[in-house]
Amino acid sequence: MSISVVIAGLGRIGCGYDLAKTADNLPMTHVGAVMADPRFRLAGAADPDADRRKLCQSVWPDIELAEDAGALIERARADIVCIATPSAIRRDLVETAVQAGARLIFCEKPLALAVEDAEWIIDHCAANNVRVAVNLSRRWEPGCVAAGQMIAGGDIGEVRRVTGLYTRGVSNNAAHLIDLVRNWIGDIQDCSITGRHYPDAPDFRLVAGSDVPVDVLGMDGTAVDLFRLEVFGSEGRLLLDDFGAELSVRLAEPLPEDPTLRVLGASRPIASDPGVTMTAAWDNLYDCLTADRDLACGGNDGLAVARISHRLEKMV
Repeated sequence: MSISVVIAGLGRIGCGYDLAKTADNLPMTHVGAVMADPRFRLAGAADPDADRRKLCQSVWPDIELAEDAGALIERARADIVCIATPSAIRRDLVETAVQAGARLIFCEKPLALAVEDAEWIIDHCAANNVRVAVNLSRRWEPGCVAAGQMIAGGDIGEVRRVTGLYTRGVSNNAAHLIDLVRNWIGDIQDCSITGRHYPDAPDFRLVAGSDVPVDVLGMDGTAVDLFRLEVFGSEGRLLLDDFGAELSVRLAEPLPEDPTLRVLGASRPIASDPGVTMTAAWDNLYDCLTADRDLACGGNDGLAVARISHRLEKMV
């Protein structure tokens, strides 16, 4: 069964990261993933920037490209509309996609600049039986999935505390961190700003799941990009570092010199493969439409993260 797709937005995640890729690389972008999978048919892609359209066509010369995303969505009437545009115009594009008969809308995060618009997107799609997925991408990364299963299975015992580091904005990189906390630890009960050392990356605290404290420090993204999450449990510690490229676990064990004391044992790697994430996401979309599978990151997940992100940003 062929699924038709329209992609709105040809920036880095739309197609940019794949412009210099080789045939051996797995796709990192929406255009790349759809063009590499024969189960999908790309009905067109749009971006108002002529240079972006030209670069996209230099790699995929057969793609129908358009300047106006709304007009393309209306004309193509695709099964999936992927919206990778700036957040400010997503509500209008979602409305157009619903009117054009889209069955599923795949949005980049954040869903919208205003919580009210994000809520409208979810409610409007639900009222019209249109499914929504949000690209909080670590929901599809195998290592992050395995790490979440380990935490849920009690491998590190009862979760006692979580710490994190991030750069480049609460609604940008921190949104992925907030989503991982929700997915691994539980719903966010509360949030607060704890420091303002860097304007675009404030320090903050979350309270997740069963009153688990989550303390996150913002760092200067102009120096080096950081993304780190550390989960401490009664029986060990799980670490995600380097945006998920490194995942490991250390379990508690008795200190040989004094068995009454316990320390963290040797680090054990958790197999991760960020390179398959975009392919896995589009696999999930296909299975959702053809086999009624659940979305790994649905609209309500994206909305929950948007609400927390917006609350934190208003506090700064």
